[in-house]
Amino acid sequence: MTHKKVLYIDMDNTLVDFRAALEGIHPDVLAEYKDREDEIPGIFALMPPMPGAVEAFAELDKLFDVYILSTAPWKNPSAWQHKVEWVHKQLGMSKDTAAHKRLILSHHKNLNRGDFLVDDRPMHNGADRFEGHVVPFGAEEFETWDKVVAYLRKRAVSSAGDAEAAIDFGESPAPAHEPWEAARARRLAIPAHSGQTDKADAPYWRHPMRVAGNVRILYPDAPDEAVAVAWLHDVLEDTEWTEDALRKMGFSDAVVDAVILLTRIDGVPSEDYYAAIRSAGGHALMVKHADIMDNLDEERLSRLDAALAAKLRTKYANAVDALGLPPHGELGGAKMRSALFDQAVAALEDAHAYPMLSREYMAGVQRAYQHLTLVATETADEDEREEAQQIADGLLMYLAVDWSAVEDVEVRYRDGSTEVLRLRDDDAARERLREAAAFRVIEPLGYS
Repeated sequence: MTHKKVLYIDMDNTLVDFRAALEGIHPDVLAEYKDREDEIPGIFALMPPMPGAVEAFAELDKLFDVYILSTAPWKNPSAWQHKVEWVHKQLGMSKDTAAHKRLILSHHKNLNRGDFLVDDRPMHNGADRFEGHVVPFGAEEFETWDKVVAYLRKRAVSSAGDAEAAIDFGESPAPAHEPWEAARARRLAIPAHSGQTDKADAPYWRHPMRVAGNVRILYPDAPDEAVAVAWLHDVLEDTEWTEDALRKMGFSDAVVDAVILLTRIDGVPSEDYYAAIRSAGGHALMVKHADIMDNLDEERLSRLDAALAAKLRTKYANAVDALGLPPHGELGGAKMRSALFDQAVAALEDAHAYPMLSREYMAGVQRAYQHLTLVATETADEDEREEAQQIADGLLMYLAVDWSAVEDVEVRYRDGSTEVLRLRDDDAARERLREAAAFRVIEPLGYS
């Protein structure tokens, strides 16, 4: 079963040609409102659509669940009315279009949940904290609506791989303390690699996911920027993203420069490529090490043609030597998954040092869930997969509940006994929840 993804589209300088409206304003008025032109009374009523915007909206409306998400200036009340009137005039009010009922005006775009946001200012008004993928309108690869539509058209309907990505990294909570740059890199990389597969025909987004995990395992003290680089290390080489677009998304110079260094360029010999990474060290070398470990995972290589697998073993063994890294040995594959399992156990042990239902407790459970999901996804061992998935499913049941809205919960303990716990304002009851083998929410607040 497929479903439409949620797409938000900004107005000013995205759907609406703001600059064109200024051409009809008297110079004295422009001088009076210099650097705050959006406060000019009536300015929004004068704006034409951006070239191709109306046609693009009509096509995207068929492919996505589309909303217009814009910000209106507080000091220009007429702008709020005129934005509504602009949508009525340019996008219509007939029964064939719902645009006039899908206008959202907000200064906090991050509060809207969805898959994509097309916005010319990806660092303003909450767009930088939007949970989905931000398409920076006006950047080189998205400078026209034709380019935006071409990009989004391929990502309109969820595929099997996308569904897995949504389960693992979209609908499930991200770590509560996941740094913003790593979180944004994760949210960018998964849709960027949507539809791509690796040499074994597995969804490609799993590769940067594993590399990010490997960085944490190989270099426990690695800075969070290195994890962001791991997520992004193939986007310049294998997707439509560019250096300019990454910088406009707010990624630091250290992150973007490392991604550039890791990007293969036609005509550059391998020895020069590896020498540059070895010389730079830092994020680039950490991520390349983690990348090679994933590419040398014997379980993954076993799924390939024997000749290709042998060729890749030689290729990456030479890369290890060129980079001055320790021999590969058995670090990949089973030991990597074992390390992830150990990290999941450690995260749960850390969580139990905090009160049940506390932010710190939930953060530990979130980390454990993601480690276990990765183990279950990658292992070929049925027992290992079943064990990891069973624990992960239990953790997901806990994470899926909005505990702030729960009053009563029925619990079953490991000895088979049951009781009803009233959690509201009862710390002791919350602590007993920790000992439950299973639970059932009885009464959310606000319902009888």
